[in-house]
This record gives sequence, C-alpha cells and structure tokens, in this order.
Amino acid sequence: MGLVLVEEHIKKQSDFIIYECRKLIGELFNFNNPKNVIFTSNVTESINMVLRGMLKENDHVITSSLEHNAVWRTLKTLEKERN
Repeated sequence: MGLVLVEEHIKKQSDFIIYECRKLIGELFNFNNPKNVIFTSNVTESINMVLRGMLKENDHVITSSLEHNAVWRTLKTLEKERN
C-alpha cells in the first residue's frame, strides 16, 4: 500500500510542475489559458501537429526550396492524402 501512495504523490507533484510550466510559458507568450500550451517530444512532431491541425482540404500553401525538410515532407504527405 505504501508504494501506491508514493506513486500517487509523485504523479500529483509532476502534474503540478507541468501545470506551473504551462502557466509560466503562457504568461511569457501572453496566453490566457495554460491548457493552450502543449508539449511535444520534438520539433518535427510540433510541425506535423500544427500543419495537420490548421490546414483544411483545398487550402494552398506557399513555400520555397529553403523550407525545412520536416515541413516539406508533411506538406507533401498532406497533398497526397487530401488530393
């Protein structure tokens, strides 16, 4: 039973720390709601999340040959999936 209590305490502590980080980042970028701050494991995952979440079918994107590969690959995949 003791180990379960320790694990629950650690979970509550980590939840609090993550919430406080979201709050501080929200203040830094002037967000009203800390829940609007999302953590991802890397930039590629973030790019995918943003592009897939923002772009609708028949949207047009202007890019260049200088675009980062993560953006380029995501846009090409979306083009194939949605056309």
